[in-house]
Amino acid sequence: SSIVVREFWSGTTDKTHRALRRVGYLRTSELQEATHVLLRSAQRECVGEEFKDLQRSGEVKRSSGLKTLSPIIHDGVMRIDGRLRNAPVSYDRKHPIILATSHPLTFLIVQLYHRNLHHAGQQLMISTIREELWQLRIRNLNWRPKNWSSPVKSYAAIFFCKAMHIELIDNLSTPSFIATLKRFVAPVVKSLKRHLKATIENVVLQRDDLEILLVQVEACLNSRPLTQLTVDAEDLEILTPGHFLVHRALSSLPEPSYDGIPENRLDRYQQTQEYVRHIWKRWNKEYLSGLHRRTKWTGKRDNLREGTMVLLKEDNLPLLKWRYDRVIRVYPGDAGLIRVVNVKTRDG
Repeated sequence: SSIVVREFWSGTTDKTHRALRRVGYLRTSELQEATHVLLRSAQRECVGEEFKDLQRSGEVKRSSGLKTLSPIIHDGVMRIDGRLRNAPVSYDRKHPIILATSHPLTFLIVQLYHRNLHHAGQQLMISTIREELWQLRIRNLNWRPKNWSSPVKSYAAIFFCKAMHIELIDNLSTPSFIATLKRFVAPVVKSLKRHLKATIENVVLQRDDLEILLVQVEACLNSRPLTQLTVDAEDLEILTPGHFLVHRALSSLPEPSYDGIPENRLDRYQQTQEYVRHIWKRWNKEYLSGLHRRTKWTGKRDNLREGTMVLLKEDNLPLLKWRYDRVIRVYPGDAGLIRVVNVKTRDG
């Protein structure tokens, strides 16, 4: 409807547009333009102060909740200027549009994605939406379930260790407390558990197949890079959780790709490997998307220096493989900021 209104307004005020006005299907460019008009209007209503700060000084105030997202303005729309600006992905993926969860337009967009994804779960919805839009506090959005169960009695387990953490618990039994304690000490596993459930929730696996899958999925989580082991420019070894378990980086046997092969033609082992690869791709994608947010360096800080270890994004990497290289030369730009570097790979 917004496109029709714009066409009518332009046709009544612009003689040139009136002559070019046509009747028929809407073009993709018209749909995108109308979407940007609505998003600009929503941003000015919800984050108007930050929008003015960006137009005036090019950055938001340090006290702003958007500071960690490093927002920019492009074509009148506020976007994230995160760490993926040079990644080989689409512009919308590198610079998602910022949108406040409280705005009515946000709920309409969520409804649209919900229908297009055939009533998918919350995590898949969030992952898909954030490929183009970055909704603030999206997990606090009222997802409005249609079916309600009867009231369920629950308890809250409170953990104290410098800070305080509260976990919901179903009852006061020992098994419930142990499960709650595990959730408290290993919150990083929650992300992987979501992908595990989404992949094999409706799949019946034999015990040995399930054991193989769980061991490989555990290795995926424990292969993520934590920090560099040394400052030696010749050393490209990265510290991972696997080093604390087996004193070295985890590895896996090379597996062929089964893309394009119908699932009913795969044997048990091949199907299990496809499940593992699917979980790895989902979790790896979510992990890299989480690097958009800056928990530090929200203001001007020291530039990249020679010898710094960097993580590179590369599609279709095999299991447990991360692309990390070391900076060997930097090239300052006109403003003195480092935008271009030379890196040393394992192949030289």
